[in-house]
Amino acid sequence: MIEYGLTRSKRKTIGIDVKEGKVFVKAPMRVSKTQIDAFVQENTKWILAKLETGKAMRDRFSDVLEFRRFPFGGKDLTVKYADVKRIKITDDEIYLPKNFDGGFGNMIARGYKKAAEKYLIQRVVELSKILNAKYDVVLLSNAKTKWGSCSSNGALRLNWRLILLPYEIIDYVLVHELCHTKELNHSKNFWELVETILPDYKSRKQALNSSVPLIEYCR
Repeated sequence: MIEYGLTRSKRKTIGIDVKEGKVFVKAPMRVSKTQIDAFVQENTKWILAKLETGKAMRDRFSDVLEFRRFPFGGKDLTVKYADVKRIKITDDEIYLPKNFDGGFGNMIARGYKKAAEKYLIQRVVELSKILNAKYDVVLLSNAKTKWGSCSSNGALRLNWRLILLPYEIIDYVLVHELCHTKELNHSKNFWELVETILPDYKSRKQALNSSVPLIEYCR
């Protein structure tokens, strides 16, 4: 029998969620434990498939999570050790303190955020000129499930983890959000606008979707 965490509420149906290698069940107050166990048993095949997919995704990014490699713009940075107190990132290199042992998680995140802010803001400026799009401000986001967003007043929020991805995928997200300054929806007009700048946006979008675990696990 699959082990699971159980939460009861006033909901009307039983629901199953699989996150980070764990199974969670939400059930109505009056449903018996026997009924819940039976429901989980009926969905064993689906649950095991989700667990396996999650493990594969975590393994895929284990080098990033454990700081064995440092991606930037889709390529790995060359690691250099120097007399520095803070992480410094350039287009091709990452400078780490000489006593770095892989346990400087917060320092790594700060270094990436600083580099992301510089690159993303500069690139938004360049792409907005091509699109003739007007936005209010660019803010870095620490969202766990979104790469970017655009508010009705033109505020762009971009996930700092974007900087880990290839530049062509980053451009897709930036163009996507900039197009929302003109079309705040996903209508036919919106996608036609995206396509005027990125004729291959569909393949870029697909590549982005396969990168979602980076958000989920790079925390």
